[in-house]
Amino acid sequence: ALASEDRSTAERIAHTLRGITGTLGAKTLQELAESLENTIKNGKSGEIDPLLARIDQELAIFIASIDQALEARRD
Repeated sequence: ALASEDRSTAERIAHTLRGITGTLGAKTLQELAESLENTIKNGKSGEIDPLLARIDQELAIFIASIDQALEARRD
């Protein structure tokens, strides 16, 4: 959405990520998504890429922890 300069969709996606991660108890991801949503809303383009990189990193950690928990249940 950001690549095609659709800021309203990008903001909505960040908002959705914030809600989902909050529901899942992923506090760090929720806080990062909130920061991203506000950054997009306030038009601070220079801060978006670093936030996306942090979200990507935290999301990978969160997914890995879910995978690990699922593997433990199978054993």
